[in-house]
Amino acid sequence: MDEAVAADRADPPDISAEPGKARELIAGSSAAAGKILIYIPSFSGGGAERVFMRLACRLVEDGYPAAMVVNSEEGPLRELLPGSVPLHVLGSTRSIRTLLPFARLLRRERPVGVVSALTGANLNAVLAVKLSRIKTRLVLCQRTQFSAHLRQLTPVRRFVRRTAVRILYPMADVVTGNTRGLASDIARAAGLSEAAVRVIPNPAPETDMLVAARRNPCPHPWFEEGTPVAVAIARLEPSKDYPTMLRAIARLKGRLRLIVLGEGSERARIERMIEELDLKGTVTLEGFRLNRFDYLVRGRMLVLSSIREGFPNALIEAVAAGIPCVSTDSAGGGPAEILGRDFSDSIVPVGDDAALAAAIEAELGRPPRHAKLEQIASRFSLDAMTRRFLKEIGL
Repeated sequence: MDEAVAADRADPPDISAEPGKARELIAGSSAAAGKILIYIPSFSGGGAERVFMRLACRLVEDGYPAAMVVNSEEGPLRELLPGSVPLHVLGSTRSIRTLLPFARLLRRERPVGVVSALTGANLNAVLAVKLSRIKTRLVLCQRTQFSAHLRQLTPVRRFVRRTAVRILYPMADVVTGNTRGLASDIARAAGLSEAAVRVIPNPAPETDMLVAARRNPCPHPWFEEGTPVAVAIARLEPSKDYPTMLRAIARLKGRLRLIVLGEGSERARIERMIEELDLKGTVTLEGFRLNRFDYLVRGRMLVLSSIREGFPNALIEAVAAGIPCVSTDSAGGGPAEILGRDFSDSIVPVGDDAALAAAIEAELGRPPRHAKLEQIASRFSLDAMTRRFLKEIGL
């Protein structure tokens, strides 16, 4: 294993070195760079979409001719993309229908690099680059635990997706994951050596975003009442396992309220559980919120109950805001990699509502450990992540 790969596998992944200097180096080298395309399926409210929109914005800010590419511009995050970032819309919510338009775009733009995120988009990007017959550096970014994702598919879809990843991922120039566990998982699935998959963690939010959130009006009256309020920020989908979280909150018997930010297919089921567990005055579903930081910075803690996670943005955002976190030890290893060394008592088994309730209660009984949270947040920055992707593109 060469030194660069060994650095990627180091424990913990620290990508924060000299962020101010990094900005100078990035900006100083941008003039000679070719086009960079950042490809995601849509502007849905997921964490991966936010990360790669931030990457595109930072590249443009630093003078790189970067642009976003999406299959469809549907989704609540669309309004957050500034006009300074060019946008190419391929015209369909189905990846297969965007393959030829994507290949034509690649032939026209001839980018020096393409960064793609999420499994379906990654497979589409490999095929489009091959069809275009252009020379470009293709960087695939795996954002969720692939093996856990496969278990949720029907046998036929599982076979097709596993085979596609096995054949197409090795054709990319670089494959990355945002945690060590996730990188090892996709390496096995794609038939790659673990050393061949780079680890590039998600970035923490910039300090000014959190400062602004604290100055904004209080977004919910519960924060101004006496009972502590926890925040959960995650899509309402099976992989987030809200039933375990709700059962844990019910065990606390009113000692903690919960505000949930997110939308998804499980809303009706979650609403039924709230009624069945008599939590109507304790838990509220606020839907998707662009101003999630306004909620997060006022919370007593962040709670996650996911079955699988890559590198959860909500968790590193809470850490950066100095907000304590309690999480399940989800497949993909993100929560454990972020919190495990300093907050092992805040990580509990997946699906164990009793353990989750006990960890929440323990957190309520002690003051927030701000210094340790600050140390964790300092290891992750947008500038350093940008530098890592530029390196993988060859700039």
